[in-house]
This record gives sequence, C-alpha cells and structure tokens, in this order.
Amino acid sequence: MAHIHDFFSLLISTQDDNAISSAMPQGCCGNFYRHAILTALSSYYYEVSPMHEPLHGEYSLSLQGQLVICDYSEGFNRTGVIALRDNILELVKPLKKWVLFQRPQPSAGVTQDAIGDMYQAYVRLQHAGCLAVGIVDNSIFVHAGNFPKNGELQIPIQINKDEAQLLAFLSTTLKMASWQR
Repeated sequence: MAHIHDFFSLLISTQDDNAISSAMPQGCCGNFYRHAILTALSSYYYEVSPMHEPLHGEYSLSLQGQLVICDYSEGFNRTGVIALRDNILELVKPLKKWVLFQRPQPSAGVTQDAIGDMYQAYVRLQHAGCLAVGIVDNSIFVHAGNFPKNGELQIPIQINKDEAQLLAFLSTTLKMASWQR
C-alpha cells in the first residue's frame, strides 16, 4: 500500500514521465496501462490544473463601451493565456455583444503549447458575445492567432499594422450586429 501512496503522491507533484514510470509498482500494470496512466496524468495536469505552472505574460484590460482593449507584452504560457481569458470574461459579463482590440508590444509572444489554449480562449470569448477580434500586427507571434474559420471558431480575426483600420473594422462589426437584432 505504501507503494501506491508514493506513486499517487508522485503523480500529483511531478510532470517527469521517467520518474513516474520508475515509481510505478513493478508487475502491477503492463506498458499499455503505464501509457494510459501517463496520458491521463498529462491530460489532467495540463487541462484541469494548468495553474501549477507560473503565469507568464503581462497585460492590461480596459473597456470603452463595447470595445475591450487588451495591451500585452512578454511571452504567454498556458497559465497566462487562461488568466487573460478569464479576466476578459469577467470584464464583459454585463455585455451581450462586444469586440476585442488587441495591441501587443513587440516583445509579445506565446509558447507552442499555449496555442491550443489560445484557440479555445477565442472560442470561449465568442460564446460570451465577442463578435470580432482586431490584432495590431506588432509582433511576429500575432499570426499564431490567425486560425482557420472551419471549426468552432467563427468570429473574424483581423490582423493589421494600421490601428485605425482595425478600429473601423471593429466599429463596423458592432454596427452590423446592432442592425441585425
């Protein structure tokens, strides 16, 4: 029984697959079960509890009518993307329809493993009433948010260096939505 307790303590406290494999009681499970447990752990660790990872990425949010303005910099990891998403969702709670204007600094980036979370964040924002996203093309990483519109994500995401054009696009999107009531 001590081995099982030690194993589950290790599951909760580490991401090291080799340490987990070596800690598994020998003879209790074959490679199939070992792989299944490691896959489940990975899924739990990264999907259910990403907040174990320190937050990376800096941002500020403001609301001007139905326009959410997001200024951000530095590299975002999964935890940073999720925190930003949650703060935007909190900010827009009183709104039914709104648009998002993102102004990254040149230092802004996203880790490879956070791109899926970024996609899902846009999907959640869409379900919360976001009609469109305008992203200032000020960082090489902004194109990581240029997702195809053939899945869950249907809102337009426009990337442009010209802030005035992006604001006009977002304003037009809001006006069109108010006419379609």
